[in-house]
Amino acid sequence: MAVHLLDTQYDADSYQKYRFPPSENLQSVIFSYLEEKKVDPVRLAVDVGCGSGQSTHVLAAHFEKVVGTDISEAQIEAAKQAASFPNVTYHVCPAEELPFEDGSVDLITAFTAAHWFDMPRFMKEVDRVLKPHGCVALSTYTTDFSMHYKDCSERLTEIFTETRDLLLKYSDEKVNLVIAEYKEVFESVPFPDKKRVTQILDKIPMSVSGVIGLFQSFSMYQAFLRSDPEAAKSLLQKTEQRFLETMGVCSNETQAGFPQAVERIQLIHQLQHEFLLPGQQIHLFQVSVIYTYTRCQFAGTWLCVCSRHKIMQFPIRNTDSLPLKTSKVSSSLTWKKSVCPAEELPFADGSVDLITAFTAAHWFDMPRFMKEVDRVLKPHRCVALSTYTADFSMHYKDCSERLTEIFTETHDQLLKYADEKVNLVIAEYKEVFESMPFPDTKRVTQIFDKIPMSVSGVIGLFQSFSMYQAFLRSDPEAAKSLLQKTEQRFLETMGVCSNETQVEIGIRSACVLGCKGP
Repeated sequence: MAVHLLDTQYDADSYQKYRFPPSENLQSVIFSYLEEKKVDPVRLAVDVGCGSGQSTHVLAAHFEKVVGTDISEAQIEAAKQAASFPNVTYHVCPAEELPFEDGSVDLITAFTAAHWFDMPRFMKEVDRVLKPHGCVALSTYTTDFSMHYKDCSERLTEIFTETRDLLLKYSDEKVNLVIAEYKEVFESVPFPDKKRVTQILDKIPMSVSGVIGLFQSFSMYQAFLRSDPEAAKSLLQKTEQRFLETMGVCSNETQAGFPQAVERIQLIHQLQHEFLLPGQQIHLFQVSVIYTYTRCQFAGTWLCVCSRHKIMQFPIRNTDSLPLKTSKVSSSLTWKKSVCPAEELPFADGSVDLITAFTAAHWFDMPRFMKEVDRVLKPHRCVALSTYTADFSMHYKDCSERLTEIFTETHDQLLKYADEKVNLVIAEYKEVFESMPFPDTKRVTQIFDKIPMSVSGVIGLFQSFSMYQAFLRSDPEAAKSLLQKTEQRFLETMGVCSNETQVEIGIRSACVLGCKGP
């Protein structure tokens, strides 16, 4: 039977806080494989050994129904408490006794979990519950980590490796499957059509405290902690201190932006978020290994456009379509790029299923743009125009209220330089909503999000505003001085010295939706 791990609420909370979800590159491998094997329709996916649900969420946008299973009640409870999707449910059960009918599942996954299963019994269950042509994907990150920060990456990696090697002395024998990169797992798969990939490389942005938390989430650290609590805690305290001394910083919240994360934001919001790449950078470099198997190969091709939040499927018709930075997004993503005004869209009448504009519509000539929307949309198809509003907040420990006041004061000073079109944002797209040419419309103004960001990132956010750019053109010295003083006020209020200290920015968005008639 699968091994019981992380049965306490503390263990589950630690796992949820510090374990990262499957990376973009890992997801790309999985969904490209599904595309290759033509897993369609995509009705039911089961994430076995789901823990606190980080990996389960990745599947939610790709399947009609997703079920996460785990033998730990504490982990499942943590998963249920976390924000999730309406098509995701969780179930406590062993990996070897899945509560699904024969031939009912399209995809089975296990992320960093399969090595804990009773492999012969689990594979028997996989064979039982998968549909014909259904797939299974079992992945883990290996023990091959490196750590990156400025010019001291090699020394940081040495420290990381030394701590990991000390912890390996307390590892369960099942961790040997991870060390061997799931070779035995691959050999145990009962299907003749199978594939093994061992060079999936990713960089994960993480603070120093996050790296320590990652160590704490390891089963081998938990075993060390049970064996000798003082020695276990002392090891990580000394490891953190060695990291900070090597990096020459005082804050264990020193953190990086990572270009891949920036690309994802640009894809979703169409913004220039260079401010998410602060000068001080630390990356945890992750090497993943994934095994994908299918019961039977069959013909057919389709294209998945995948992101963390959504999936679109459409046939590939345009052979000269240009891939857009495929190193940063799914390799199955195909783009046709066109430079054109919003009011002159290069599409045939009634040819488009969805039109979106994220934080952009207020710059359009609205009457002309809406005329184009009406022209190119198919009957019964939709338009979605969204923006974040002027309602921001800033959160850090017990000084959130004061930080929000400082943010608002700077924001209000910049508003003096705002173009009149920004009034549409301040009014939360009310006029945009009223300009919709369709009777079936909807306006949503209470969409709340919190975005993790360093203090330098907050300053970069201000710099990306059009009103700051206008101020900069008008009075460069005053504009730069304003943001320098704002950053200093943030740091003094927070009682920290590093502008890479992480905060959360509260953002409220507004969205206008419309559906064209018949």
